[in-house]
Amino acid sequence: MVSAGPSAVQRGVVGLAVSAMAVAGCGGGGGGRSAASQDLHVVATTSILGDVVGNVVGGAGRVDTLMEAGIDPHSYRPSAEAARLLGTADLVVANGLQLEETLLDALAAAEQEGAEVLRVADQLDPIPVGATLGDDHADDHADDQGGDRAADQGGDPHGHPPLDPHVWLDPLRMAEAVTLVAEHVARVAPHAAGRVRANAAAYRRQVLSLHEEVQAVLGEIPGGRRLLVTNHDAFGYLAARYELRVVGTVVPGGTTLAETSPRELARLAATIRATGAPAIFTENVAPDRLARTLSGEVGRKVRVVPLYSDALGETGSGADTYLGMLRTDARLIADALGT
Repeated sequence: MVSAGPSAVQRGVVGLAVSAMAVAGCGGGGGGRSAASQDLHVVATTSILGDVVGNVVGGAGRVDTLMEAGIDPHSYRPSAEAARLLGTADLVVANGLQLEETLLDALAAAEQEGAEVLRVADQLDPIPVGATLGDDHADDHADDQGGDRAADQGGDPHGHPPLDPHVWLDPLRMAEAVTLVAEHVARVAPHAAGRVRANAAAYRRQVLSLHEEVQAVLGEIPGGRRLLVTNHDAFGYLAARYELRVVGTVVPGGTTLAETSPRELARLAATIRATGAPAIFTENVAPDRLARTLSGEVGRKVRVVPLYSDALGETGSGADTYLGMLRTDARLIADALGT
């Protein structure tokens, strides 16, 4: 079954965050917004967006990131300090599309306090969750979730799937995101517009170059082995961009908060046997216990390979920047599927 939403504990934390934000917004000094101020303060929600925004802003202002490396955005619990940062930001760069499930109220409160909030994924031609699943496993998941749970994840009560928030796994979309961020920063800080746009142009070139690199690396995988089994449905954009096929996910849907069942795991094991998928890809933000159990049920050797999905890796991991993360994932996927 899919989680029906934040737990009571999570809702309580969000309530604390919103209350703290109201206090911060009423303060008389120290970092409050001012149209006349030459200080630029941008807050990014996820570690991935924090790196992207940091490259765009550069030395033109201060960038704070709410979620550290390795933190799952789906289950992140906002603190009073996070609320304070949101309450003093000129611009908040959020992913959107329900990725930051426990931050929705806090982001709305920040907007009421006067912050501009850019929800990046909403503007990058998002695809539905499950759009790239290549077998009837997607239908099984959809049937089990039901319309109410689809609505909880950002869909609608009629059972239409929510839109996939994991846009950063397509570097061409993220190249557009770089431009979006730069234009929003320029609007809230016109004194820094020239510098920020120059930073964005240089970083955009790096992201476009990364796309070509990832395309070459993943292009090495033989046609019959271009199959992805992942922990949750996070890699749809990567699959669509680079002609991979997602044949199944360990937990249903586009959130790590979902739950699976023995019946679904048995069906996925059968799918892996039928397709010959050589690996199950886990994530740095979620436990791999179910994936390892599934690997043992297939009846042949299936590698369990960790990837970086919803957050950057720790310093020194090779995935501690956005560019490094995608570069590392591409090589791990190619190595696992190519032999």
